[in-house]
Amino acid sequence: MSKVLLIFILLTGSKAFAQDGSRLWLNVDYTYTDLTYKEPGSMSEHGRLAGIRGEFGFYLLSNFGLSAGGEYQDGHLDYDGATFTGTPVKQITNDYIRRTEILGHFAYGGFILSGGVAQRYWYDDLVISYRRRTRYDYNPIYLTYRMQNLYIRYEHDLWKKGWNKSHMHDVNTAANDVEFTLGKGTGYGAEIGLLIPGALSTRLFLAYHKWSVKESDVQSDGTQNLIEPDNNTTEIKVGLGLGF
Repeated sequence: MSKVLLIFILLTGSKAFAQDGSRLWLNVDYTYTDLTYKEPGSMSEHGRLAGIRGEFGFYLLSNFGLSAGGEYQDGHLDYDGATFTGTPVKQITNDYIRRTEILGHFAYGGFILSGGVAQRYWYDDLVISYRRRTRYDYNPIYLTYRMQNLYIRYEHDLWKKGWNKSHMHDVNTAANDVEFTLGKGTGYGAEIGLLIPGALSTRLFLAYHKWSVKESDVQSDGTQNLIEPDNNTTEIKVGLGLGF
């Protein structure tokens, strides 16, 4: 969490957000996320991650712009599952999640339609077991509606592909690390925020997002056949942003 706070202070110490009428904008937010990951009937991970997200953009035309942005979160989750032999395991994990995206924006009245390409990457260290690396590639679509100092945004994610690498060698020196191709995924979310004008524009927001991903293909680590089962991830996020 200290690393995230340091990045936030450094970024918000300089002028970040563009004022109304500028052709440039830069959004910087501090976030705090309640995350739940479940493989139904198998295991779950739950905890809270501190993070920072940002977006830098510019208008090419009066109603069309481009931006690049993302988010970084890290912290610990509570793992509740079992070993491959069925022994119950409860453990605190080490995790970080990063997301990057490039978007195009079309504004019409109070509406902004945005879309582009994005990637989500999760490093999950189960500490006493093995490390997992998971990546989603997808096309996000956002519809934002602004009413004076209030905005509402809906997100729908179009799945491209997903990948997981499980470091099975961490728990068994005779095993090989395994790479899975994940099944199809679906993602959606919503965000509501309050914009507070002033010398520094401030934004308070609450967001919700959910991923549901189908089971992967079957792979062998040299000792057994393995699969990444159906899973879902739910995030409830609160945040504070500054603008200039």
